[in-house]
Amino acid sequence: MYHMINDPARAEPVPHLAVTPAMFERQIAHLRQTGWHFATVSELFTGPVRPKTVAITFDDGYRDNLTNALPVLLRHQAKATVYLIGDRQGDLSEGGDTTGKPLAPLLTDTEINKLLASNAIELGGHTLTHRNLATATEPVALHELTAGKNVLEETLSQPVTAFAYPFGGFSAGLPDLVAKTGYTSAVTTRQGISTDLAHDRLQLKRIRISGRDNFATFRIRLRIGRRR
Repeated sequence: MYHMINDPARAEPVPHLAVTPAMFERQIAHLRQTGWHFATVSELFTGPVRPKTVAITFDDGYRDNLTNALPVLLRHQAKATVYLIGDRQGDLSEGGDTTGKPLAPLLTDTEINKLLASNAIELGGHTLTHRNLATATEPVALHELTAGKNVLEETLSQPVTAFAYPFGGFSAGLPDLVAKTGYTSAVTTRQGISTDLAHDRLQLKRIRISGRDNFATFRIRLRIGRRR
């Protein structure tokens, strides 16, 4: 699980959300060189998953996912899933700066189409306004899910079936709402490695990669799904 690939200073007041381009390149190169296979999240459910398969994900849809992350992915013949906020013009419900603005520029529609044209990126949903669904009423949560999905499908002219819970906000009834909206997979921020994909389809664990991590920590997290 990544957010930004950029200088941490550009991710204030949460610099740990940014992994430097140099570190990201080292991490992806390591995966390629040590025999890992890359898949989008949706590809995990299209058939048997080979050993040493990794799904790279990005939350929120920052512009640097195109400018800094995509060139690295293409150099190493890797893939990723990018989870987009539906309304990228207005203020965020939660998770922005003090005025509600995103912490860094989000992808525009034109830039999103460039990601799609690369054939290396799957695009998924991340609600309409980055609302924490675990603290929202059911009608608000359903609106965030439905409207966010509709906006993206109109923009992309294709189905959007992968979802990421903002902030990892997760509660018992949410998977049913996510499925009702038409999503077929969903990722959380619960740290770890999901070994039963069918059971965890709508509540997949992820390995959080922080800008604070050195390369040794990255390798440990890859092995056990979290810090020691």
